[in-house]
Amino acid sequence: MKSQEKLILESLRAVAGFVEPSGRHSWKFALANGRRIPASARLTDDWLLFDAPLHGIDEGRDLWRLLALNAQLNGGAKFALVGPHTRLRAEIALTDEIDAATRLTETCAALKEALSLAEGLRDDGPHSLSIISTNRASLPSLCSQAGWAFTERDGGKLVVNLEARNGFHQALIEQARGGVSISTEIMRARGLSLLSRQSLGALLLRASAELRMARAAVEEEEDQSTIRFEARFDSAPGSMEIDRALAALSLACALCARETRSLENDFLARQYLAMGGFEEHAEELEAYAS
Repeated sequence: MKSQEKLILESLRAVAGFVEPSGRHSWKFALANGRRIPASARLTDDWLLFDAPLHGIDEGRDLWRLLALNAQLNGGAKFALVGPHTRLRAEIALTDEIDAATRLTETCAALKEALSLAEGLRDDGPHSLSIISTNRASLPSLCSQAGWAFTERDGGKLVVNLEARNGFHQALIEQARGGVSISTEIMRARGLSLLSRQSLGALLLRASAELRMARAAVEEEEDQSTIRFEARFDSAPGSMEIDRALAALSLACALCARETRSLENDFLARQYLAMGGFEEHAEELEAYAS
């Protein structure tokens, strides 16, 4: 444990201007991209958990926007929702298969990138990290080692049946942005109202806060919205990382797949926002739409 904590401390110091212990197996540091944002890292059960508040950047007024930003992020960074407040989070599964220092450096870079996007400092652009290329032939081997059956598709893509009890869901494993993406689509819809978008943002960003390694994201093309959960790696994942990512996506489907469909209904969307403390925002959206 001590050697692992030393590695974490050294890695944090390499990417952050300020680092200090804040308790047993936990550290405080600063994310700096235009301004300094306090952040924390905590070691628990072979996971390294990152968290930073986004007070003053986005106070939950456009949760749909945060889902769209999640789709742009590299690595394991994600926007999430805890109570009424948005957070910036990431989780690293510490295993013997990965270079922990590399993964930690990638994650801190992804957190800084997410901070820039949230502040509107730049638009989506080319990946800025030095990526370790992934051998296509290694993905089937890693997936087999992880214990998940798969079907191979063209282009080196793998399709995996997830373990979700409330329906049939599949995950797609593929190379993306120089690394690896593992994702599952949970809804595709057209013409979502502002109320539906905000309520879906609340539901899915809350799920993102609870799920380790997975995040909710949305991509829009013309009038169609595609919602998914995903785990991204900036360099080749280990088999245990693949296993944990697929388990997280299975849980995401169990938690959210049916609920997302119900929130297409404006009445249910408004009720959900009111129960979650966003009633004022719902009224603003309805006034804007009228």
